[in-house]
Amino acid sequence: MIVIVSSKDLGLVEDYDILVVGSLLEATKVVGTISDLIYYESNEDTNEFAANLFVLKGKGVGSLWYVHEESTKDDLVEMAIIGSGGTYISDEFFLEDVDLVKSLVSSKDGNGELVALGGMGVLNDFLSRYLVGGDDSPIPANYLKVLNNAVNQISEGYSEKSKQLVVLSEKATSVIEDTSIGLRNIQDERANLAKLLEDIKTSVEETTPQVGRGASVSFFPRVSFRKEKDIIRVKDIGRTPYLFSFMLGLQVFCEKVLNRRPRLIVLEPVGKVYEDMYSSYTWITANNQKDSAKYQHSIVMTNYPTQGVLLKLLEDISYDTCIVLDRTSNSKEHLLNCRATRSVHYALSSPSMVDRLGLKKVSPKFKFFSSVVSDPNAEFSIPVLDYPKNRFERENLYLNSCMEMYKLLVKRG
Repeated sequence: MIVIVSSKDLGLVEDYDILVVGSLLEATKVVGTISDLIYYESNEDTNEFAANLFVLKGKGVGSLWYVHEESTKDDLVEMAIIGSGGTYISDEFFLEDVDLVKSLVSSKDGNGELVALGGMGVLNDFLSRYLVGGDDSPIPANYLKVLNNAVNQISEGYSEKSKQLVVLSEKATSVIEDTSIGLRNIQDERANLAKLLEDIKTSVEETTPQVGRGASVSFFPRVSFRKEKDIIRVKDIGRTPYLFSFMLGLQVFCEKVLNRRPRLIVLEPVGKVYEDMYSSYTWITANNQKDSAKYQHSIVMTNYPTQGVLLKLLEDISYDTCIVLDRTSNSKEHLLNCRATRSVHYALSSPSMVDRLGLKKVSPKFKFFSSVVSDPNAEFSIPVLDYPKNRFERENLYLNSCMEMYKLLVKRG
C-alpha cells in the first residue's frame, strides 16, 4: 500500500492501492504493509515528526519520499527523509493523479541521491552521439572530448556532494530521532510522574492512620491557630482523676456565669477503651472525620486531632469560646499552639511529675493543678464530690464547689 501524508486535500480519486492520511501519527496506525510512504506536509512539529518517522521505519516501510515545491519545502523534513534512505522530489505534479503517484514510486532507483540534475543524462547522451560521429561531426572532436571530461567531472562532483549530503542527513536524522524519542520519553515520564503525584496526593488525603484495636498511642503534630478566638487550654498528664467531670463544669461555668457560647473539645489517645468509656458523647475518629454532622455538637471527643479536624472545630462561629483538653500522651506540650493570651494549665495526677518530667522547662509561666492530693505549689486541687445523678444538681454542685477554680482557668495571662 502507498501511504501519502498530507494535511491538505490533494483531490486524489479513491484507489485501493493509495491511502491519504493527515499526519505521520496516523500513518503509524495503518494496519498492513506500507510499501511506499510519500510525505507532503502535516501539522506535526519537528519532535513529533521525527518520533513518528522513527516508528514507521521500525515497521519496515519500503521507500520514503518527500514531495514538495523547492521554495516552500522544509529543510529538516528533507534532511530526515534523505537521511532515512529516502528521496526528495520538487515536482508536486506527481501528487495530482494516482497514476503519477504510482509512476513516481515505481521509478525508485535505490541510490538515495538527489534528483535535481535530471538533464545530466541528456547532456551525456548528446556528447556521446557527436563523439561517435567522428569526422562527420560539425564540432571539433577535441573540443567535445574536453567538454565531455568537464561534464563527467561535474557529474562526479555532484554525485560525491550528493553522497556527502546523504551521509550528513543520516547522521543528523539519527540525532534528531534520538532527541525526539528522548523528549517524547521525558514527556511521557512527566505525565506519568504527574499522575503518580496526583495519586499519592489523593491517597494521602484519603488514607487514615492504621492503628490496631489494642493500640493506645498515635502521634500527631502540633496544630497552630493564630486567629482571634477565646481559647482555654488544659494539658492532662497521667489521667488526672475527676478531670473530665471538672471540665464539664467549666463549660457550664462559661455558659451560665460568663454568658458565653462554649464548646468543649477533648483530645484523647487512640484506643477503643476510651471510645467505649465516653460512648455517650460525639466522637470524631479517623473513620468518620469527613462527616460534617460530627462537628455540630458543643462537646466533641476526638482521637484524630489533625490540623483539618481542629481548625474546623475551632473556626465554627456558633461558638465564641473553646475549651481544649489535651489528654494525648505523646508530648508534654499542649497539642494546640495558639495566641498567647492565656497560659496552658497542666492537670497532674501527681504533683511529683513536675520535677520528674521537668515540666517547668516547658513554659516560663508554668501553672498546674492536681486532684484529690493537694500541693502547696499547685493552683488548686480538684475536690472529691458526691456525684448526683440529676444533671441540674450536678451542674450546681460543681459551680458552687469550683467557682474560684474556674475563675483562675478563664483568667488571662
